[in-house]
Amino acid sequence: MMQNSTTHEDSILSYPDYLPQKDIDAKQVVGQMDDRSINENVMSMENEWNVAHYQTFAASLR
Repeated sequence: MMQNSTTHEDSILSYPDYLPQKDIDAKQVVGQMDDRSINENVMSMENEWNVAHYQTFAASLR
């Protein structure tokens, strides 16, 4: 049986491709991300933790 644990391993990915790369500048990526909203619920992209979780979920949906 195959298992995908991607959503459990959050990390900063390249933007806008959401691909893992070596030596990503987390501060630069966080600075490039705009807040995301769905149905007026806003997810702030102000820190590495939020960006890493958003990017990991986005990558898992690709």
